[in-house]
Amino acid sequence: MSKFVGGYYFPNWREYKYKLQDLPTEYDQLYLFHAVPTESGFVTFKNPGGSFNADCVVAISQGRRIIISVGGAGYGFNLHSRQESDNFISSIKNIIKEVSLGVKGKFGLDWNNFEAHILPSTSEMIYVSRTLKTFYGDDFVITSPVAPWRSEDKDWAVEMNKAGVLDYVSPQYYDGPSLNTESYLLPNLESWVNLLGASKLGVGLGISSPVNTGFYWSDIDAANCLKKVLSRWPEIRGIFTWEIIGDLDSGNRFIKTVVPVVPKKSPIPIDNGEFIFYSQCDSWDGVTQDTQLPTLTVQQLKDHVKATPGATGFNTNGYIKTNTLKPYLEPTFTTPSQGLYQIKTPIQAPVPVPVPEQVPTFDIKDIKDISITGLDISSLKIEATVNGKLVTGDISITNLQSS
Repeated sequence: MSKFVGGYYFPNWREYKYKLQDLPTEYDQLYLFHAVPTESGFVTFKNPGGSFNADCVVAISQGRRIIISVGGAGYGFNLHSRQESDNFISSIKNIIKEVSLGVKGKFGLDWNNFEAHILPSTSEMIYVSRTLKTFYGDDFVITSPVAPWRSEDKDWAVEMNKAGVLDYVSPQYYDGPSLNTESYLLPNLESWVNLLGASKLGVGLGISSPVNTGFYWSDIDAANCLKKVLSRWPEIRGIFTWEIIGDLDSGNRFIKTVVPVVPKKSPIPIDNGEFIFYSQCDSWDGVTQDTQLPTLTVQQLKDHVKATPGATGFNTNGYIKTNTLKPYLEPTFTTPSQGLYQIKTPIQAPVPVPVPEQVPTFDIKDIKDISITGLDISSLKIEATVNGKLVTGDISITNLQSS
């Protein structure tokens, strides 16, 4: 099973210097942190402004999922009535429309609004989740970074799952005593697996950095622990990190050390007759470069590749494949998992297969009139008129009786 790789992205915490479309391509789920409550169920997302919305559109075009995370430390809240829930739904729709500029894509809601002494308003959260899934489609994901130890979070997750609206929860194994240790994570995660099943679980990690101090993982320890998690429960949905900007400022260690443990996505071939496109692929080695192209339609990309001498294809996020040693040509790389959209060998027209002429046969009782005009005993050929129709062919004599 392919795994998601997510990261919380908090553009208002520090300077918005890493544009969404420029984040490491391994991040296929971006949790926009965070929408916070105002009043009567409404929530608002502080948009960084500038090119943020346009950047979000490019990230969507790259196939990334945008998830709106609501709540967070100090911003817990409940939904006390159906009216507050409807106000909340309206807010989420408006936020998604704003940051996506209305383009279609993959979206989701991350329930991060209940923590500390705030208990989840489960029935209203089920209503909200179901309503948003109905509006956006079943591909709209409902997630939560639950507290690993809290029984109320477990009860909430079980009820959400029973209601059929939960995609997965990812317990936060960081920022608390012992949470960043293998000895705590493995048995605790097992308790969640017993409740929900591994396919309803992700794993939340935080890598130590100048801004993530205290109970956070070293990248090596996190990778080693994750290997054991995936070996024991291969159906685990994926991983996320808190948080992307801090990790990039600290050498991108989550992507470089932890993510390689996660099984790569299986490419999905899409055959449109002229090209075979393998989705969910990208560059795969150190000498391959990605030369960015503008956002293009599939037809425009096809035309661009055709017009480029020696081009072999392009990858998922609209980048033409190049190689520093052999520009545009990677003749030894032929399998889908190596990341190329391969130009399909033209389909040859099938060679017509001659249909043998059917030789008429007659039962003696059906013959009313026969006139033999030619008979060659040496080659057993006969020419005759049978019932007024000229017949030629080989002689086949069966049940011959002498008289």
